[in-house]
Amino acid sequence: MPNSSPPLPDGQRMIRWNANLQYRTYSSWIFPFSVIITLILFHGINNYIWLKNSLSVPLVGDEAFHIRKLFEQYYPLENLMEWVRILKDGTYSPLYYLTSVSFNRLLGEGLFATRMANIFWFIIILVSTYKLGKYLFSRETGLLSAIILSFYPVVYGSSRLFREEFGLMGMVPLAMLFLFKTQGFKNLKYSLLFGVIFGIGMMVKIPFILFMISPVIYILVKSLISDKEKKGKLRNFFITFVIVVLIIFPRFLDPFQAREYVLTPFGEALGQGGWYEFFNLKVFTLGMINYQLTLPFFLLFFIALFLFIKKERKDIKIVFLLWIFVPLVFLTFIPHRKLIRHIIPYLPAIALISSFGITSIKKGTVKRVMIFLIIFIGLVQYYEFSFGMGVPLDKLKLNIFKKNIPYFYSTLSNDNNVSCCKPFKGRIYREVVSYIDKNSNKAMKTHLLIMPSDIFDIETWRMFFYFGKFPFKAVVLKPDYNFIPELVKAIKETQFVFFGRKDLNMGFSGYLDYQVEMVKACYLSHYEKERFIKFEHFLQSYYMQYKEECLREMDDFEISESFEDENGTRFYLLERVSVR
Repeated sequence: MPNSSPPLPDGQRMIRWNANLQYRTYSSWIFPFSVIITLILFHGINNYIWLKNSLSVPLVGDEAFHIRKLFEQYYPLENLMEWVRILKDGTYSPLYYLTSVSFNRLLGEGLFATRMANIFWFIIILVSTYKLGKYLFSRETGLLSAIILSFYPVVYGSSRLFREEFGLMGMVPLAMLFLFKTQGFKNLKYSLLFGVIFGIGMMVKIPFILFMISPVIYILVKSLISDKEKKGKLRNFFITFVIVVLIIFPRFLDPFQAREYVLTPFGEALGQGGWYEFFNLKVFTLGMINYQLTLPFFLLFFIALFLFIKKERKDIKIVFLLWIFVPLVFLTFIPHRKLIRHIIPYLPAIALISSFGITSIKKGTVKRVMIFLIIFIGLVQYYEFSFGMGVPLDKLKLNIFKKNIPYFYSTLSNDNNVSCCKPFKGRIYREVVSYIDKNSNKAMKTHLLIMPSDIFDIETWRMFFYFGKFPFKAVVLKPDYNFIPELVKAIKETQFVFFGRKDLNMGFSGYLDYQVEMVKACYLSHYEKERFIKFEHFLQSYYMQYKEECLREMDDFEISESFEDENGTRFYLLERVSVR
């Protein structure tokens, strides 16, 4: 039946049209906003549960080292002037540290608050990835890329650890968004904002420049040769450069610190061999499959990459490829030790390309099925890797190079296989503390001495005793040139000594020799040759002076108890016989 109602007057038609426009504008942001909030709440609540069920001890040595720096240098800051000073003088780039200080002040001092600060960076990661995808492709692509990125195991795993690279993963896509908005440095406002974001990114961690430098150069050069207005573009780029310099230059006023920034990528190999050795090559190749993405997400990226190269416009395509492959090649070829976490700021680009591949599918039904499968697989993996619930995906194998390589769990190094583990119960820490508490002689000055070892990280024990409040005194020795004289004093004053089975099998004399060689290797990576030779001679004479005294003191100890950690590694407590 035809509509017989009379036509509306022009004024009423305009009101209805404006109402529809406002509704469409409202609905265009409310859905993505709801999805992003849901993702933040999902990861925030699950991280809260995971951290509350995990022992308050750093999982890896690097995390323990950075947490110690946080509480030694940053946490004691009391006023604004001290915060300004630390921006210049603090170890490492300070902004990531300062966000954790804020959370410690808010939630109370401890490892839980230190790690929960990552929710701030998680918000930046998800919002900036969504905004970049929406700006370059579509709202659908941006939203799906945020979802995919949040379910990469290395992303939600790193969100539970104190790692500067997690903050960097948020700053890189945010800087890319503002870089594209400069329109080849035509737009002054966004050139200014890009300079600010670039400077802030450098203050989160200096390697930020590694992910940004080649896209910036490409966009600037392309813009200069594509049309006129070169003078205006160069002016805007110069203003951007000045802003970046003004933000970061205090960090480079100290010549020693500036030298460290420049030379660090070319040192710290620590016996890992050349880049061409399989151990190093597989970190950024098999590591992407087994650790960063897992096989389903890697296959999605691999297929989507071909669609992206085929369909996407040239400038976006080149920027994304530079974003991924320049850091990948650089980090592969430098002698610095290879750790997967160093490369994770390229993951937003991988998620965006993967999302582009799905949203490019023409058939709506196929596209919806793909989105459902990606979210389903992401959730299954998330709960299996994080809490041990669901399909045991770690039992699957990916057969490459005639070796059975675990589908997910990393085969690379201890630094890489902890991010997505189940909550760390720390059985051995609890058992050792319980045994010492029951059997300690209160008359002793020190009750427990933790000896340096390469089968556990000394910093994790140091931070365990820092955060824990125990009714006995523990000493944790760090291997450096003061190690031997400190060891003599510590052995004389302690009742128990904690040893790994491997260390004990060397014999105490062999153990001391090995530790001195490790000290030499550490200093060799930081000193030039002539200075190192002088240090080596000094250390050797220093060591021989104290070694016999150490051996005599250790004659008074024998094995009292043994312990086994979650990995089956055995440890021993040696007790002083004369105080039993």
